[in-house]
Amino acid sequence: MPINIEVSAPMTREEIKSYIKKLQLNFPIDYQELKKEQINDQEFMLKYSKGNYFNEPFKLIPILDKFKITNYGLIEVPVSPINIINVDI
Repeated sequence: MPINIEVSAPMTREEIKSYIKKLQLNFPIDYQELKKEQINDQEFMLKYSKGNYFNEPFKLIPILDKFKITNYGLIEVPVSPINIINVDI
C-alpha cells in the first residue's frame, strides 16, 4: 500500500541530530538512517524496514555530506491501533 512521506530540505548529520533532539522533547518519534543504493545514473533505492510495528514513516531527510546527498534519514511516528467494536444488532 503506497504511503505519502514528506521530504524535507537536505541537512547535515549535525543539523539532523539537533532537529531530532528538539522533536523528541515533545513527541515520541523514532529515527533511522537509510542507505542510498544507486541503481543507475538517474535512479536509486532506499531499503527500509519498520523499527516498530506501530510506527509509520513520516518524514524523509536527505543527508548532506560534503555537498553531496549520501543517505537519507527517516522519522517515524507512532500510530495508535484502531479498536474495532462489534455491536450486535
